[in-house]
Amino acid sequence: MSIAATGEQAHISLSDRLTERLVTARQELFSAEPPVAGLELMHRHSDILDEALAGVFSAAISSVAGESGHRNASFAPNLALVATGGYGRRELAPFSDVDVSFISAAEDDPDIDHVIKRAFHLLMDIILDRIGLKIGYAYRVLDDYQTLDIVTRTALLDSRHIAGNPEIVELFTRDLRATLDANFSLSHARSRPNPEDIAAASLYAVEPNVKTGPGGLRDIHVAGWIGQALFDCGPDQVWSEVVTRGVITRKHSAELAACRDFLSSVRNALHISAGQQLDVLTVERQSEVARLLGLRSEDELMNRYYTCAEKVRWICGALVQCLVSRRLPLDRLFFLSNGTLSLADKPSTLQRPGVIARAFRYAQDCSVAFSTQLEEQVR
Repeated sequence: MSIAATGEQAHISLSDRLTERLVTARQELFSAEPPVAGLELMHRHSDILDEALAGVFSAAISSVAGESGHRNASFAPNLALVATGGYGRRELAPFSDVDVSFISAAEDDPDIDHVIKRAFHLLMDIILDRIGLKIGYAYRVLDDYQTLDIVTRTALLDSRHIAGNPEIVELFTRDLRATLDANFSLSHARSRPNPEDIAAASLYAVEPNVKTGPGGLRDIHVAGWIGQALFDCGPDQVWSEVVTRGVITRKHSAELAACRDFLSSVRNALHISAGQQLDVLTVERQSEVARLLGLRSEDELMNRYYTCAEKVRWICGALVQCLVSRRLPLDRLFFLSNGTLSLADKPSTLQRPGVIARAFRYAQDCSVAFSTQLEEQVR
């Protein structure tokens, strides 16, 4: 039998084993009685996928090492696999996208390229074709953090090590956090509807979007991303950090955590009810979602939903406003505060070549006005 045929048989065998484990574990989790609560279900689901993806990574390393003659897989320490986005936060709803990235410490290494290609085919076979989950897939090298757009940086901000060398992940995450400037925080703050703008951001939609609608999970995510950027911490530490620093009270933090868990439960029930990714709480699904959550009626479900949405909107709105009202450095010369640009150094600094041009560039990039004081200093 040829090496290629042997490799193909091994691929099929591994896919069969991992698929069987995934299918069984997911069925047991989603059919549990009583239903597993919101975030706990998401955490367990993430752990189930972690085990499968770690198996894929290990198999790809071993396969390429055998084919290349590097039996000790000497290239392996230069590679890591991470979960990103919601999967990185361990908030994987039943039919959420499974987003992952390979991070390499070595460019143009043929063995690493082969590992990534082998893993890609396995993941597409198991996760997409057999399980039916969408998979988001990316390849990064350590220096990529310098050129990433805000959407990609945000997804990687929640990255979590699954397999491979954890030191690569720590180094990449550290360098990535160093790029999270004031504009990052301000852009996210502006991405959500103003809590005062009721007409544009009604909490009481008949069919609310649990993930991205006003008072939904995205409001909590945005507050967390801004907190991570400002306090240089990870998604697991950010909520204790905002309490410790006095940005919100312990009472409000506890209320937000309870709302987050309930909204996550609703999202999980929506996915299970529909048998696919669905984040809009449609009228036709409300009765079934209420039943899955052990509630008496759809009226009880919607009353609880709107109560949570109100709390999330106002607590996160106040939290974000408090965070972005702080002094947000852009560099050693300029900072943002209360939505305006100010000079951090003595006024004579503005006489140096290019400094005033830099001020106008920051104002344009961040879509802010000069502070009254900076206006006078520039004149």
